[in-house]
Amino acid sequence: MNSPKYLPILRLSAAALLVFTMWGCNEETPPPGGSNNNNNQAEWKQETADIMCDIVNNVMLPIVYDFDQEAADLNAAIITLNGQRTEQNFEAAKQAWRDTRRPWEMCEAYLFGPAKVQQLDPAVDSWPLDQITLDSMLNSNDVFTKEYFDVSEGTVKGAHAIEYILWGDKGDKTVDKITDREYQFLLAATESFRESTAKLKKAWAPTSEGGDGYGKQLCDAGKPGAGSIYSTQTAGLREIVTGLFTILIEVSDAKMGIPFSQQNNDFEEARFSNNSIPDFMANILGVQSIYMGTYGSRSGKGLSDLIKSKDAALDTRIQGQIQTCLTRISAITPSFSEAITNNRNAIQTARFAVTELATSFEKDVSELLGTK
Repeated sequence: MNSPKYLPILRLSAAALLVFTMWGCNEETPPPGGSNNNNNQAEWKQETADIMCDIVNNVMLPIVYDFDQEAADLNAAIITLNGQRTEQNFEAAKQAWRDTRRPWEMCEAYLFGPAKVQQLDPAVDSWPLDQITLDSMLNSNDVFTKEYFDVSEGTVKGAHAIEYILWGDKGDKTVDKITDREYQFLLAATESFRESTAKLKKAWAPTSEGGDGYGKQLCDAGKPGAGSIYSTQTAGLREIVTGLFTILIEVSDAKMGIPFSQQNNDFEEARFSNNSIPDFMANILGVQSIYMGTYGSRSGKGLSDLIKSKDAALDTRIQGQIQTCLTRISAITPSFSEAITNNRNAIQTARFAVTELATSFEKDVSELLGTK
């Protein structure tokens, strides 16, 4: 999720506007090797490199690859739906959209590097959606092509624009209500979306597979003679830890916090499809995968191994906090939209758990690893 440059359809309090402005922004950061922390000059260690390489190869790369494949499947499902506009194909297209969300939301635990530098985050997942402009586009004579959406603002394309067309503003659209114009929109927008996911995959993939090799840059952080953009292992670890902290704060303070504080689901991401709880869960699962070094059938060393070697009690606490977050988010019922007004304690309890986990990374892990 990436915060837009403007908020044409929302009227926010000053406090809410401040949080929205910070929500997933893509402001440039200093070069990853830069820091005033003397720990950055620590000697390169093979054990640390093994952990970072396992995180890259067993977690980060596979999740990005899965996201790209799910996006390809979504594109194919939209083409099939356009060809045969049946209820079965409509449901398949909506499920394909949901299927893209899980790996993407897991990716949000590491939205640094290509996702930031190439502005791929806003291209695939800007929120809130600019419904006024989007509706104007649908009512215009513009010709929708992939290239048209390639250069459009993130707030009128990507996952949530596709979601809006498939579900409608109230989440109750039926296949017979999708117009020819909306099909034109879907076909072009999804093709553009698919190209952005392919760019993300290429950026992370090894050069041996025709990629740009960003994953190797992180794996080789601080390695003498490797030429990594990360001059020290500490710089690479800082990137990882900051990514985890950032998504946790976003989940607690923005994704949950803004609609909760405003008591208004107009601020809720993925509200058209009612997919908020699965999105939140996937965000935490992304954190868990990096921390534990596991994803699907892949298993290796994770950040946990590094923490455990230095402070076993902290590692145990963080593992417990991650599980608590998953348990409390799953307890938000019957849906996030309804819980905003009818089950507020469940949301607040979940937010507290996520904030506690974020604090553990921002304070305790950062101090332990010297990445502050």
